[in-house]
Amino acid sequence: SAEFVFYSVEKIEDESSVQIPTYQKSVLRRSIDKAERYNEEAYGEDSWKNLQTALGDGKEYYKSLDGTDAGTNKDISEKIYEKTEAIENAIKGLEENTELVEARENLKAAIDSAKEVELGEKTVSAFNELTSAINSAQAVYERSNVTVEELNEQINILNAAVETFNNSPDASELNP
Repeated sequence: SAEFVFYSVEKIEDESSVQIPTYQKSVLRRSIDKAERYNEEAYGEDSWKNLQTALGDGKEYYKSLDGTDAGTNKDISEKIYEKTEAIENAIKGLEENTELVEARENLKAAIDSAKEVELGEKTVSAFNELTSAINSAQAVYERSNVTVEELNEQINILNAAVETFNNSPDASELNP
């Protein structure tokens, strides 16, 4: 049989209520995890350093909390808010690495240019090889965590594929 437990509850006369601070440890943890997903290569040196500083401070404070959470402690809650805001503002302040932006734009131009190449009199197999190179370049272009080197490598591979296609024999020359 179920046992009933009764608790005595007193009504608070002055109608006050206990305010639980909004910023608990989990809020800071989310910002730390979010910041750690960013890739250094994609951003400018100064804005990256700002993020690393804010992240380091946030992680240090998080670690110092050990097993404690803010609970109803307003001071801890405010400190969590402060550290979280610093990380979030540093994320918003990240400036893209101009070299990476340029390499990405150059690859996009190479892809667009290669897509304009038509089969013409060439063999289908030569055209399929070109299409395959275009698809590979497109996949690298769409990756978020790509390096300048990888983008430039794809430009070279794609340009070589276009050249190889253009220099390939016409289908009529292979089957006279």
